[in-house]
Amino acid sequence: MSQLPIISGNKLLKFLISKQDYQIMGRKGSHVRLHDNDQHTAIVPVHHELRIGTLKSIINQMGMTQEEFIQEWNNK
Repeated sequence: MSQLPIISGNKLLKFLISKQDYQIMGRKGSHVRLHDNDQHTAIVPVHHELRIGTLKSIINQMGMTQEEFIQEWNNK
């Protein structure tokens, strides 16, 4: 199993919006709420570096496995 990348909240937001067809639904402080066409909602904190546990939680919110996310992230 590959390791999850260490990424910032902004990079993850750009990836979700441009490659995964998520749309911004709202923002409260440093947290952005995103929604896709499959009724998945993900909340992404806009921090300099996301902790691995936070990234795993976001991946689960997206309805993906870690392997699927890594493959999509590497093919961006």
